[in-house]
Amino acid sequence: MRLSKTNVSLKGSKDMVVAALLFVMSAALLGLVAYPSFSSLSSLKAEADSHNQELDSLTARRENLEALSNISATLDDDLNLVKKAVPDSNEIPALLSQVQQIALESGVSIKTLQYSGSAGSSLQAAPEVQSPPASAEEDLGAPSPSEGALPSPKSPTSSSKILVQVNVSGSYQQMVLFLKTLESARRLLSFESLRLASDSKEDISHMALSTNLTGYYSPSVSSPNQSMDLKGALFKNIIETLRSYKEYENKEIPAEVPSP
Repeated sequence: MRLSKTNVSLKGSKDMVVAALLFVMSAALLGLVAYPSFSSLSSLKAEADSHNQELDSLTARRENLEALSNISATLDDDLNLVKKAVPDSNEIPALLSQVQQIALESGVSIKTLQYSGSAGSSLQAAPEVQSPPASAEEDLGAPSPSEGALPSPKSPTSSSKILVQVNVSGSYQQMVLFLKTLESARRLLSFESLRLASDSKEDISHMALSTNLTGYYSPSVSSPNQSMDLKGALFKNIIETLRSYKEYENKEIPAEVPSP
């Protein structure tokens, strides 16, 4: 039996059509299965990038904590210096003792020493002290801020200020030494006003000085919005400056006994 060429051609065409349909159906099915996975690739990549950034941040924090752990003893000493400059409480007796000791060292005589624990409070008198006899001193020149001195601290509230008013007498050189020593004392003070005049018409070299000072203290308050790099150059500069300042222990100064 012979098959015609037409029948063979039709059978071949049918096979090709069936194969093509099967290929199209397979491609469509594959697309339906794979499309959701492809469409989520961008979101998965964004999520992976976010996790990588968080991991980098945590790694940096861990490294900082390890570095701080290695220098914890040094940091404790540094923070103690800061607390002595601006203590947690007002420590008024220690502040007044510092002023009195500086007056004795400088050779000036304290006439009056008063303080107020906060703005608006009345001034209270502190004991007067007798200074040793004045001795010849080198002319130190006019008082000016010391090189590398720390800026005056800013008080956030009136309750963290201590106002001190002191009147002293002595020679000009003694006055200059008194002011410079006040400026370089461990407990920080800022000068609010300063008045210098002759103390005697007969002896114009004997001077009278009146100055208003402000001391500071900072109660421990959590403040997440404020931070400082404890390994940075600014903090190191502050610490080195505080180390160069002289510390005065709180001790009782004998009051001056008035002459009969």
